[in-house]
Amino acid sequence: MSKAYVGIDKFSNAIPGVVVILPNKRMFFRQIGDGKADRILAPQLLAILDRALIKLGKTPPKVGLRRGYGPSERTQLTVDLAAGYAKPDADDGGFAGTATLGLFYPLARHVMPGVQVHGMLGPTDAAGASLALKLRRSFFGDLGELSLTGDAGVTTGTDLTAGGQLAAQFAITGGFAVRLHLGARYLAIDDGAVAATAGLGVAFLF
Repeated sequence: MSKAYVGIDKFSNAIPGVVVILPNKRMFFRQIGDGKADRILAPQLLAILDRALIKLGKTPPKVGLRRGYGPSERTQLTVDLAAGYAKPDADDGGFAGTATLGLFYPLARHVMPGVQVHGMLGPTDAAGASLALKLRRSFFGDLGELSLTGDAGVTTGTDLTAGGQLAAQFAITGGFAVRLHLGARYLAIDDGAVAATAGLGVAFLF
């Protein structure tokens, strides 16, 4: 069957090529790969198949970003640990450790809203929850991600808290990524406290 669509070479072998046949047996696309310049890359082939589906009236949904399985198209569950320096306004500063659990949804390619639960041990001990917004840029063919995240919420003592994080993330597999991050946080506890941290984390993509 393949020889009938792409032809044969002088050795009677089917010539490499791509042929897309619609259910009505009509040929939608045909390209013969005689040389390297004629070869079709995977992204080009996917675009051709998308056009074939549109012609059949099976247009992929355009709601949000979830049209595939790339790392940037998946919901992210992040777990970050960090260490740094915290300074209450009325007391001496010192070592601080933080832990943050976040859940982010890919609303658009560069925008991910989410929620975070975070805690800090040090000169000022605190835990809280916040709403967050991540702005990101993908690289390395969607495997890497640079992001800037801002959040605002309350501590368990109903004091206000706000923070920011600059992170670099790289997907090891389609469902798991490692993270490096720098963070800062303000806590409106007593006379206020600020903290600056750096750390490592992981992200589960689903």
